[in-house]
Amino acid sequence: MRTEYRTLNYMGDTTWLSGEITGVRTDDVLGPLIEIDVRGVNQRGVENLLGKGIILVASKTTGLAKLPPAPPITPHRREA
Repeated sequence: MRTEYRTLNYMGDTTWLSGEITGVRTDDVLGPLIEIDVRGVNQRGVENLLGKGIILVASKTTGLAKLPPAPPITPHRREA
């Protein structure tokens, strides 16, 4: 998920999120997935968040959702 915070959120602000499915496809490695757009609006009616995301889903034909491989270890991250 990638989000952009467009304005400041102050202590006590409320943000309502809404979303829209923008695509449904099957990836060769990850299997079925859904692409979404997300929008956040605060209690003053100001759009304060925009985002995009990909949701990995299970299916009857391919089974459980498959996770992508972990990124390589960097100098700033150590093995658990």
